[in-house]
Amino acid sequence: MTDKFIGAFIELTPSEEEEGIDLRFGWEFPDNMDPDIEDTFKSLVAGIFGLMSSQEQQIIAIGEIVRNISAFDDGIHSVGETEIVFTADDALMDELDNSATVIDINKFKPKGSVH
Repeated sequence: MTDKFIGAFIELTPSEEEEGIDLRFGWEFPDNMDPDIEDTFKSLVAGIFGLMSSQEQQIIAIGEIVRNISAFDDGIHSVGETEIVFTADDALMDELDNSATVIDINKFKPKGSVH
């Protein structure tokens, strides 16, 4: 299993600027990803974005049905349960001081705790 995110994501958060919900989405795929699978992920995200933008009440109604007839909520874990606390170590800080470009953090071993 890889520790790098591969795939597409959709994030719903309360809007900080006005009443409502902010919808964020994106994707990250490796260069060797099958183009058909990558295209499918992108189309799914675009489709969900389109539905959320135009049929939000219908999506909410379907969500209420799914939650009421299944154990959907039981399978969802709080984000706080999988939070990773990051504290930079001296080697990373030295690298930051000596670099004006992007740093590959994959070579650094985390020293924090997982909650």
